[in-house]
Amino acid sequence: MSDRTELFKLHDWDELLFGGFYCLHCTPDDEDNFDEPIAWPCPPLREAGVTDDEARALIVAHREKVAAEHQAKKAADLAELQCRVDAFNARYPVGTPVFAYPGCRPEDDRKATRLVTRTRSKATVLSGHTDVVWVDGHRACIALTHVDPVSEDVWEGTREAEKPAEPKASPASARLSPEREAEIAELRARVAELEVGREKLLRWHREDHEQITKLVAQRERRRARLVALQNDALNMRGSLAPAGGQRKVPFELGETLTPAVDWLIARVAELERPAIEAKRNEIRSSYTEIIAEARETRDYEGAFEVECRLRDREEQWKREDEERVR
Repeated sequence: MSDRTELFKLHDWDELLFGGFYCLHCTPDDEDNFDEPIAWPCPPLREAGVTDDEARALIVAHREKVAAEHQAKKAADLAELQCRVDAFNARYPVGTPVFAYPGCRPEDDRKATRLVTRTRSKATVLSGHTDVVWVDGHRACIALTHVDPVSEDVWEGTREAEKPAEPKASPASARLSPEREAEIAELRARVAELEVGREKLLRWHREDHEQITKLVAQRERRRARLVALQNDALNMRGSLAPAGGQRKVPFELGETLTPAVDWLIARVAELERPAIEAKRNEIRSSYTEIIAEARETRDYEGAFEVECRLRDREEQWKREDEERVR
């Protein structure tokens, strides 16, 4: 490995929150003294001949590599999930008897809830991150890692074993007291109320999941846009202050390009000013000639109308000048 490569490895960089880059090696690793990070490329890299163009190219290449690796991993993960889904659907049709665990698996939690049920949908990839399936008796989807297909015999035997034993009715308990019947009615009302609340929570869960999916997609779009804007800013810095060349602005570029853009706008306005004034003077001369001709022919009303138009034009030019100053 060359000395230059070792130097780049030692003086690695990171990005500041509000733009710009700093050297991880040269900047003190002290939260109390992080107000003045050492800009990257740092002095040791500058002394080794590292230019702004080379540093910019390294940053762009790193971002493109990270983005490509992220997309490749997402594609590989999605392909793996789709393979598992296709294999499950090919082997287990809708209606397959299963043991499903909505929360933890029993090997992770001995008190895990187990559903003795059947699948009621084909398996699918949920939002590009989890392979899931829906089962009878449960509204939410369940990950395939928490669904164990079983044979009909095992399923029937387990279902029978889990049925609660029917209590034997005794003559004494055949009739309930009014107090007991009122207590049971109250409990049933409470159960119905809880069921309504459960349905509401499930609906909120679905809505939250849809909103989260939208926010994740929005974050990805904004991240891509931010990378594009950062690359544009790097290219603009290279144009305004090329390595080894003369700067296009009469001052050093800081972390933000706003002062340079403001100076360029003002400079363009300054260069355009003579042409604008010449055009305005030409228009003024035309109006003045028309006014003079109207007065010679004693068309005073026409002369007054042209004078009003000229005043309106002067007011318009004044407003345009004020907008440029802003």
